[in-house]
Amino acid sequence: MAEERQEAGADGGGDKATFGVTEKLAKLGLTAKEKKVHVMEDEKEEGDTPMKFVVVGKVLPNKKNHIQTIDSVLRPQWGNTRGLTFSSKGDNIFLASMDFERDRKRIWEGAPWNVSKHAVALDNFDVSMKPSEIKFKRLPI
Repeated sequence: MAEERQEAGADGGGDKATFGVTEKLAKLGLTAKEKKVHVMEDEKEEGDTPMKFVVVGKVLPNKKNHIQTIDSVLRPQWGNTRGLTFSSKGDNIFLASMDFERDRKRIWEGAPWNVSKHAVALDNFDVSMKPSEIKFKRLPI
């Protein structure tokens, strides 16, 4: 047994922890079906699609905030939002994209948001729009 462990570690093909697990599994006497490896992926929920969902926002007033500041403040406020990325689209204007519609909906319903005690106005965004076409006319309270 000690020789087998040395061989497993000597060729770089395994370590003691891996050898121990392999040895224990061999003792189980698994069937061919049970030995088959199954890779588990995150399951998609109904209504989830692989596309990105986008929200456009503006920090009020016009005191310039860097995108890193906006990201570091809003990310924890918005919770565990999968695939969340922020990109700057002008002075205090940003796009926030995420993987799931349910996260976008939660962000909308959780408003109002703030960055350094300054309100964040959100609006819908269509990929065909230019940032200059976005009008931040409302602020949910």
